[in-house]
Amino acid sequence: MGIKRMAVAVPIYISNRCDCACTMCGMSRNNDRLVRIDGDYATIRKQLEILYYREELRWVMILSGEYRKGAYRSSHLSRVIWTVNEALMMGFERVTLNIGALDEGEIAMIRHRVIYPERLGLAIFQETYNRELYHKAFGSYSEAIPKSDYDGRLRTAEEWLKSGFGMVNLGILLGIGNFEEDVKELIRHATDLREGYSAMIQISLPRIVGDHRGCSDNELIGIIRRIRQKIPWAEIIITTREEKELITKMLPYIDIVSPGTSEVLGYREEGPIGNDPDKSQFFINEVRERPSEILSYFQQNNNIEFNYWKGGSSFKAPIEMKEQKEQCEPELIFLSTPITNAIIPETGCLSIDMTAQIKMIADKIRQKGYRLFLAIEIEQWGKVKATPEEITPRDYNNLLQSNRLVVYLTECFSEGTLVEIGWASANQIPTTIICPKNLKISPLIKGLNCIGDNRIYYVDFGNTEEIDVIFNERL
Repeated sequence: MGIKRMAVAVPIYISNRCDCACTMCGMSRNNDRLVRIDGDYATIRKQLEILYYREELRWVMILSGEYRKGAYRSSHLSRVIWTVNEALMMGFERVTLNIGALDEGEIAMIRHRVIYPERLGLAIFQETYNRELYHKAFGSYSEAIPKSDYDGRLRTAEEWLKSGFGMVNLGILLGIGNFEEDVKELIRHATDLREGYSAMIQISLPRIVGDHRGCSDNELIGIIRRIRQKIPWAEIIITTREEKELITKMLPYIDIVSPGTSEVLGYREEGPIGNDPDKSQFFINEVRERPSEILSYFQQNNNIEFNYWKGGSSFKAPIEMKEQKEQCEPELIFLSTPITNAIIPETGCLSIDMTAQIKMIADKIRQKGYRLFLAIEIEQWGKVKATPEEITPRDYNNLLQSNRLVVYLTECFSEGTLVEIGWASANQIPTTIICPKNLKISPLIKGLNCIGDNRIYYVDFGNTEEIDVIFNERL
């Protein structure tokens, strides 16, 4: 018998906050026992490093709760995009989002800001295709309960593929509805998307943890075999919420194993991984095996090789990550602009002229093949109000990852821009300051060229050729 090749994808929960009230989920907003945790940038990066270097994994799934429309949802989406880019720059070959339904504008933002959209997939489980049972489990429709929108959830997978992405993970939660009917609809849904968009389709079949009365072990195996027969091109995923012994019986029919934990930020450098019931979406065991231990078990007891797992457990030094990024990643440019003091109170946005000038500079940087961090773009040109706790670590971490700083300096005083110039000079990041002619500038800024690779250019923003000349010289 030949070697069976399978894939491995591991979850990382970056937040367990949630605005939904799902009765079977530990992250429900009604669960007063749960310790709510929002991952900060440094902690999320450390979790990615553990999975990449310690576990030697190359496919990560990013999970969180679901959030109503508003400032928190917008800032969370920015954090998700940052996490995706951080993972891709680290060397992960695939990333999948599992953060709930998305609208057309949010999908467009993700596609625009992710550095390798062809490596990004979306997991969006309809849970049940029976509308009545869906609302019974997830609530009657209300804007305050994001998961209560049955139709919005159903549209998301097609909107994702329509925007140009090529990978989507569909699923049902076995035990909510009549699984015979749900499996039939799941197959139809997957087939329609495959035929309409030539997409890579994955199928997930989770059961309600702790309550398998709605779907026994034998019934689960039967469902998997049926899907394998009906849509053999689909990749079937099974997570280690199921026991290893049961998964072993499924191995002939599945394509992807997903070991890990549902505890928010639950991975550790050594020893078992976390599954604290007060921090997790669902509880399996107090002691959870590491992903590499689970994969070694399957490899030793079956004739299997895993894609997206390098098969070792040595922790490589962070310098190797830097060298890898330098070899294969386009440089990242940080574009600093006024925000707070530039917002017009009557409109809540930047002026038309300033917006046009910033977009012109941003377009020229991207046209030269660079990746771009632009905070005002993340904040939708003033429409999204981020908190200081979100802004400062976000901008600081992205600036430290950047190869160069470009500053759009105007008569609009910006404390944030000055702080970013200070961060850059302290870390010897080359800085290019572009400002209008006759702008009065502090001698302290004028003297930056004396302490590093820093230059100031006075330009006429109406003459875009001047910007081209500067960027040809500096970028």
